[in-house]
Amino acid sequence: MAQGILMEKTAAEEEPWRIASAGVYAQAGYPPAQNTLIILAERGIDLSDQQSRPVTAELVGQYQLILTMEQGHKEALQAAFPSDASRVYLFSEMGGEYRDIVDPIGKALVDYRDTAQEIDAFLERGFERIRSLSRHPDEPIAS
Repeated sequence: MAQGILMEKTAAEEEPWRIASAGVYAQAGYPPAQNTLIILAERGIDLSDQQSRPVTAELVGQYQLILTMEQGHKEALQAAFPSDASRVYLFSEMGGEYRDIVDPIGKALVDYRDTAQEIDAFLERGFERIRSLSRHPDEPIAS
């Protein structure tokens, strides 16, 4: 869901963004949750062709900024890819907070909608940080 919302947010940018999603503990080949597709479709976003995939060293190496939804995921990525640890942040850090965005998987549609609104709020507050860190990964982030 965060991938689709971030893609929507960056669609009007002058330079195209490369945005991808992968799971720390994901198995490859599963479609997005139906409720994710519903929430994104309400915004005119179609990610129905997406499939889950695990995070790999090759994938991490392709991106200047890696955002995680949960602290445990951030720690797992930093431990697995120590040379890339400085590029891994909690999504909420971009909006000036330091907390998990809980995965609504298996919950009701309203929970997915709440998560989408939470992602929107962090993007609203933190988009400039995301832009800066994705373009200039060596700049420190102010907390």
